[in-house]
Amino acid sequence: MSDRGRADYVGQPGQGAGARCVRVQGERVIALGFIQGRHPDWVHRPFFAAYDEQATWLREPKPAVGEPRFFFEEELEAFYRENLQSSTTQDFE
Repeated sequence: MSDRGRADYVGQPGQGAGARCVRVQGERVIALGFIQGRHPDWVHRPFFAAYDEQATWLREPKPAVGEPRFFFEEELEAFYRENLQSSTTQDFE
């Protein structure tokens, strides 16, 4: 059976909102979503970060399942450049 497009929940049943550990295309990832965002279309849109037990800060997770960037990064960095005279989000941590 192919894992393509399939996500199996591996967290605890009854867990509240927040990050969840899942498998997507055979890769262990953290499923994430914004509860609020700069744009309404960012809210509740799932995205996946590569599972990393050592990641402890929001900027540390890396995109998973072959994605080069998270869906919001380019637009967020453009906002910082245009409105805050900075080229990266890391200048604001």
